[in-house]
Amino acid sequence: MNRIKYASTEERQRVTKLARGISKSLHELNATGTSKREARAEHNAKLQAKAIAEGRDPKKLRYDASPGIHSFGTMDGYCKDCERALRWVTKRHPEVTTIRFAYKKGYLREYIQDCIDRGLAAHTIDKYACALAKLLRVHSWEIHDNKPRRDYRKYTRSRGYSEARFEQDRSKYSSKYGPIIDLMRCTGVRRETFETLYPESFVEGPGGKLYLPVDGKKIKTKGGRPGLIEIIDENQVKLRELLALFPKGQLICPKVPNQIDEHGIRSLYAEDFYFAIARPIDSIPLNERIPLKNPKFDNRPGRKPRTSVPGIYHRKDGRLFDRKALLRISKSLIHERDDVVAQNYLWRSEPLRKR
Repeated sequence: MNRIKYASTEERQRVTKLARGISKSLHELNATGTSKREARAEHNAKLQAKAIAEGRDPKKLRYDASPGIHSFGTMDGYCKDCERALRWVTKRHPEVTTIRFAYKKGYLREYIQDCIDRGLAAHTIDKYACALAKLLRVHSWEIHDNKPRRDYRKYTRSRGYSEARFEQDRSKYSSKYGPIIDLMRCTGVRRETFETLYPESFVEGPGGKLYLPVDGKKIKTKGGRPGLIEIIDENQVKLRELLALFPKGQLICPKVPNQIDEHGIRSLYAEDFYFAIARPIDSIPLNERIPLKNPKFDNRPGRKPRTSVPGIYHRKDGRLFDRKALLRISKSLIHERDDVVAQNYLWRSEPLRKR
């Protein structure tokens, strides 16, 4: 944060006092250790019930995120972002006495507009607006209603990672982190999930296969979403051998080293999974290739809309994927959409070949 020179000691003390008030107000929303997913569902259920009681259509509601702050990192970031905005506002508008006064006068919108004019990234601007909105208990669009939109098409996820890069990292860090890297390849979990795993976290399912159930609480996941992580058949024996290296009752790895490219390894897990379960495109029946809600097929008189999943996913680069396999992999990666897997994990331009 750039150092600001204050005109007097009184001004510095006034801004410091306001910053302490911001921190206190944000810490009133502290909900660390609770499920963000459940809090959001409960909050939106109350909004829906209120709308019904007032005779409004609940389908037209603009649902909110969780009213609390569920992460220490988010809390720290919001405090810093709000203090940054406060210092900017008080420097240009000395009459400001509270952050709500600055909001009512439109100074916070002026601050966000200055961030836009300076060419800050859309993600950064959105983060600043969300921090101020959380502090004031309003929507981010009420802070500024014309923020730049994020272009998700430009986002990449370790797209330079490859089998050769994995083998290079495996040989480079094998003396210290070899079992950790192999376990991440077998499970495909994120960093925060891996850091909360115990050897007994894995359970044996039908047929003696090992699975990893995650609840989002004791075993952390992104957004606190529960799920079931599958282990492909060819990794079952290897997984048992790896788990035998770690004592029961202790975390497998309390801190994943920064050198390990977790998302790159997740992409290899998704690729292994796809090879193991995907059907050849030519073998997918024609009746499964009809897209859902296709007017050509679903709007005929007396014809029931399709409820089965389309068999093939068409990516923009012309590649075709078994869509049922993508959906299964997506659930195992704790995602909800098949296109996430096709776009961000099975990213190679050349045809996938089984090793």
